[in-house]
Amino acid sequence: MFALVVNDIVKLKRTLVLLVCLAAPLCAGAFPLMVMLNHPGDKPWVQVLGEGAAVWAYFLLPMAVTALTVLVAQIEHGPRMWNHLLSLPVNRGRLFAAKIVVTLGLVLLMCLVLYAVLYGAVIAGAALIPALRSAAIRNGAIPSPAC
Repeated sequence: MFALVVNDIVKLKRTLVLLVCLAAPLCAGAFPLMVMLNHPGDKPWVQVLGEGAAVWAYFLLPMAVTALTVLVAQIEHGPRMWNHLLSLPVNRGRLFAAKIVVTLGLVLLMCLVLYAVLYGAVIAGAALIPALRSAAIRNGAIPSPAC
């Protein structure tokens, strides 16, 4: 099973998968940063983070998962490799399970990138806007400077 997962990861090397895995969370993280820069102090940072997570959960995550599954399947479908893969002396369930494991790993990677980008947006917004910085320090989003 491990060899099948590694094989699928190697097949993804020259595809658009990494671009999708980075672009979708960056778009979801750019939204809160733009809101904080255009309307400083209007909303607390927790609400802005919630809005960014909502954009991710309701729109970008389903679209990104769809794109990822299409890209993973396209690798085998493009050169008509399904017949070859399914004729190998490997259980068919393991082949499909390896593709599912790879796709779930990529989704996990996207969620981790989103977490880093959203909190990076709060820290960047707090660094650029003094009123937001004091509110973020007060709410514990960023550490207070040592005096």
